[in-house]
Amino acid sequence: MTFCANCGDVIDRSEWYSFAARRDEDGVLQTYAFCSEHCRSEFLDEPIADPIDN
Repeated sequence: MTFCANCGDVIDRSEWYSFAARRDEDGVLQTYAFCSEHCRSEFLDEPIADPIDN
């Protein structure tokens, strides 16, 4: 099973999921999976872009 790096929820691997990668202090690439864009944004401390109204 894969778990969200932010909230810990189980991620359904048959569905698309968001992920991020960062190098740790030793230079090793670490990957992180998220159950939603919201959890990814919280984990990375990045604001979610507001949708553009047309």
